Amino acid sequence: MKTVKKIALASVCVALCALMFAGCEKKKTQKEEKIDYSKVVTLSEYKQISLKTDDVDRQVEAQINQILDQNKTYKKVTKGKVADGDTVNIYYVGKIDGEAFDGGSLTKETNPEGYDLTIGSKTFIDGFEESLIGKKIGTTSDITVTFPEQYSANPDLAGKPAVFTVTINSKQGEAIIPEFNDEFVKNNLSNYDSAKAYKEELRQNMVQSMAWDKVMDGCKINEYPKKLVEENKSSLETTLNTYLEQQGSTLDDYLTSMNMTKESYESQKEQTAKDEVEKEVICNAIAEKEKINVSDEDYQEQIKELLTTTNSKDEEELSDKYKSYYGVDAKTLVTKDLLLKKIQEYLAGNVVEE
Repeated sequence: MKTVKKIALASVCVALCALMFAGCEKKKTQKEEKIDYSKVVTLSEYKQISLKTDDVDRQVEAQINQILDQNKTYKKVTKGKVADGDTVNIYYVGKIDGEAFDGGSLTKETNPEGYDLTIGSKTFIDGFEESLIGKKIGTTSDITVTFPEQYSANPDLAGKPAVFTVTINSKQGEAIIPEFNDEFVKNNLSNYDSAKAYKEELRQNMVQSMAWDKVMDGCKINEYPKKLVEENKSSLETTLNTYLEQQGSTLDDYLTSMNMTKESYESQKEQTAKDEVEKEVICNAIAEKEKINVSDEDYQEQIKELLTTTNSKDEEELSDKYKSYYGVDAKTLVTKDLLLKKIQEYLAGNVVEE
């Protein structure tokens, strides 16, 4: 019943590739020429990086405020009528020719917490959300809608009329923002014992990120190695296809939801791939110049953690999962991610705060 969410290609890759740095695999062969990173990129000053303390602090506060916003709750309103833009909590049962169909119901028995639907979001098929406007909270009513003629989420429903019995449980009222304190941190950021500890580590990470961004902004890419660009484009395609399969959608659905043509999609894919290549060549240029590398001990420690978080029995199974999701083996992506972290830590050590 839901449509594919509007999410940019780069965001899809970030969402699926939390551990992925560059998203490309260099399949090494004996005949492959090594890239001279010192030629493809002109590095900016990176041995002394100036950052303003106020800028860092503002970024830290913004991150904390974002976390608080993500954990906000709402007063529950149980009186009044539904208006456009309201977020309502509902149960619903969908039927076609008097018979319930798969995926068309969400009830108190199956989902006690209900479903939060924002009116006007176009999350559900046309006519569903609009039919709730003006209805009283706490009431149950039938609404009649028709599935689109082209409905890839479930072609068997395409073009068919359906009746949904909808119960409006409540709607969201005023937002309640939690306070950032030790209790909040212990309940929501389980790896930390106090607000102070979390804020200190967040600040360290922010300095690393800002130092990296400043160096990147000052670098000049002299050449985008074609092989790396093509590898990244291939990986982006695999990642997007994986996401769409998980959503039960197709590339055509994605292009429609993003209001994109095939040509604009190809252009965005090209640019996203180049953005990733830019990160990779800068990272490797600094690594080569400063003789920074990822040790086998670093790699094995990260693999051990990933085996647990991905519920993989061994490195081979983990690598198969990575190839399935990203079209790239685990060793390539994990090594790149670790190298980026090492470079960011190195750059943070060169920061002078004003």
